[in-house]
Amino acid sequence: MARADNALASARGACLGAALHRTLRWTSLFPMKLRTDLLKFLTMEDIAEEALANNHRYKSEPDFAKTGVGSLLPATPEERAKELVRNQELIERLKQRQREANDMRSAMPED
Repeated sequence: MARADNALASARGACLGAALHRTLRWTSLFPMKLRTDLLKFLTMEDIAEEALANNHRYKSEPDFAKTGVGSLLPATPEERAKELVRNQELIERLKQRQREANDMRSAMPED
């Protein structure tokens, strides 16, 4: 009985160790600041532009019409560099829209 308990405890420990190892590997993410304040200035054109830029990476499954399932191929280093530039440009456009909205709001007479 003790041997079975030890084996079970060992198996649980191995599973826990594997889970911890997996968790530790998955938690090494880069922290990022989400600019949720800029979301209200995002337009459908901005979204469509980014979708079209990544469209060539999308690979639909053979039965896409039935399942609606597909996958996105990994980006190359060149594509990642272009994406970074596009993201920076988008953030600058959104900041500009935010400044313009604030200017318009401040120019309006208060009641």
